[in-house]
Amino acid sequence: MSRYYEITVTPRIPNAGASTPWVWTSFPGGVNDPGALNVEFDFFSSTTYQGGQSPVGTLTIEGIALPDLFQTQQFYDAGIIVKAGMQKGLPLAQPSQAGTIWNGTVNQAFGNWVGTEMTLDFVMYPSVNYTLQKPGNFVFNWQPGKSLRSALTTCFATAYPGLASPKFAIGSQYVPPGNGGVHAVSTFPLLCQYVNSITKSITPPGVFMAINPDNSIHVWDGTKNAVQATVAFTDLIGQPTWIGANLMQFMTVMRADIQAGDVVTLPQGIGAAGSVSTTAAAFPSQLGPQYKTAFQGNFSIQSVRYIGNFRDPNGQSWATVFKAVPI
Repeated sequence: MSRYYEITVTPRIPNAGASTPWVWTSFPGGVNDPGALNVEFDFFSSTTYQGGQSPVGTLTIEGIALPDLFQTQQFYDAGIIVKAGMQKGLPLAQPSQAGTIWNGTVNQAFGNWVGTEMTLDFVMYPSVNYTLQKPGNFVFNWQPGKSLRSALTTCFATAYPGLASPKFAIGSQYVPPGNGGVHAVSTFPLLCQYVNSITKSITPPGVFMAINPDNSIHVWDGTKNAVQATVAFTDLIGQPTWIGANLMQFMTVMRADIQAGDVVTLPQGIGAAGSVSTTAAAFPSQLGPQYKTAFQGNFSIQSVRYIGNFRDPNGQSWATVFKAVPI
């Protein structure tokens, strides 16, 4: 099997009794482990969130060791990093697409033992998470003569002093409305919603922001070159489809190299794997509609969802779901 995961939990409670992180992986030492534990997870990363709250990730590890099952209190407030994707094995697997899909903090951990099945469940928040109950210091001070990029950089430096500099891909057409102003919010999603609302009134669709699983902040509006990625025809699971006004969705095999704010190019079409090339006159229907995507061109990623069930043989059980808008 070429499915890959690596889960690292680092305790933060000094008297937890654990000196080293817990690590569960399907590729210990870079070698496939046929007896790797089954894991199930559902992670979500988006530009905006309902109610101004950050997303919650869930993770289940099956067949956990008995000592870990009885020490779930040690996992509270621990740091957790989840990596996933594909490794060498299947012919179409791309190890370069594997990477970090969640970097956060354990909010709840609980074990369960039913019959012969033992499971360990985690409920997690992003590590850079602020909530309405635990507010952050987001002060957006945008004054005349000050660029949007400068105002956001200052805001992020105060709220997230430990993060790297944000990545910008925005135009220079944004100026503060009226005499400018100062706006303070308690969470990053609320800041995203506010900045998008005021920039949308200047140039639709406005500016979008996201914190990706690698804890990098991405700010974009679609007018500047963003990180470019290519989706091969063989990466797709099913056909892309419209799910809303100017919003499409597509699913690929599990990959972590595409984040919210990136620009992806969907394939123009390709022959089926193993097909024999010939001339159109000899076989006009060689590249039929089943071997072409209904969507072609460049799209800006708005949200990313990672869905995993390691032992389930269905291809859709180890996949990434993207929502994107056309450019």
